[in-house]
Amino acid sequence: MVLEPVLCPTYQSSDIVRHGLSGEGKPCYKCRNSECQRCTFMLNYTYRGRLPEVKQQISEKAINGSGIRDKYVGKRNLKTQKAVAHAARALQLFGFNYACLLMTQYLLLSKGWDTSTHKGVLEMLSLHFVKTGKITPSVADLLREASDAR
Repeated sequence: MVLEPVLCPTYQSSDIVRHGLSGEGKPCYKCRNSECQRCTFMLNYTYRGRLPEVKQQISEKAINGSGIRDKYVGKRNLKTQKAVAHAARALQLFGFNYACLLMTQYLLLSKGWDTSTHKGVLEMLSLHFVKTGKITPSVADLLREASDAR
């Protein structure tokens, strides 16, 4: 049987003690170096978001002002273009009320907020546009009426 030494990911110190088990039953460790600010760590993380290198990438993106969704912006713009064409078709087929709801849903989608229900569309509109003063409450009321009338 081969035993591998456990090293602190921050200081590479071998002054380590076991510190219980994670929720998945994996062993947790604690560095005894007084300068180490890391509370505990594991050798094999189940959730990749807890890996130190992933945390570093997140920090760099936050500092640079870029987000994790940057690579999806192109896809989102394409979705928005298709959505506008879909709403125009809905206007022809189903009428004004349904088309208004679809256009509102696509407005939210263009900002990165996706909803799957008409009620969700109205709630997100209120949260992100009415409460922030981007549109007046009377416009939101008209959309609610359009939703009820469809």
